[in-house]
Amino acid sequence: IAGETQAFVSPVAGVLQHVFFSRELGYNISQLTTAGGAAPTVLNAADEIAVAEFIAGRIGFQGIAALVEATLEAASGRGLLTEPGSLDAALGVDHIARSMALALLPEIALKSS
Repeated sequence: IAGETQAFVSPVAGVLQHVFFSRELGYNISQLTTAGGAAPTVLNAADEIAVAEFIAGRIGFQGIAALVEATLEAASGRGLLTEPGSLDAALGVDHIARSMALALLPEIALKSS
């Protein structure tokens, strides 16, 4: 915007909680997106659900990372992070991850409000 100064500040831990929780799970974002397996699919599906729920006002900002984290943990516990063998399998993982995120939503919404 003409005439306005833009300032860039260092990120606050809460703002980049996705990065921090993924490290706690033994991942970092680049590993999740390049290591293969279904982790990137689960991460993306859960993040899309979480952001939509945040925009709709059903979870707070911190709820985004919490829902993604809970979905990744649930998917890992169910053995869903292995490499999908086909496009249909990858789409299935995406569908399951979205369903898991929606199922976890009430609990996360209570914690993030």
